[in-house]
Amino acid sequence: MVERPDQVLETMTRAKDMGANLLEWRLDVTREPEVESVLRQ
Repeated sequence: MVERPDQVLETMTRAKDMGANLLEWRLDVTREPEVESVLRQ
C-alpha cells in the first residue's frame, strides 16, 4: 500500500490529533493530579 507523502502526513497528523483529544478526554474523566503534573512539565 503506497500513498503520496502528503496523504501520509495528513493521516499521521489526524491520528496525532485524535490521540491528543483522547488523552485530554481521559484527563477530564480521571483528573489524576500526578498525571497532569507530568504532562504539564
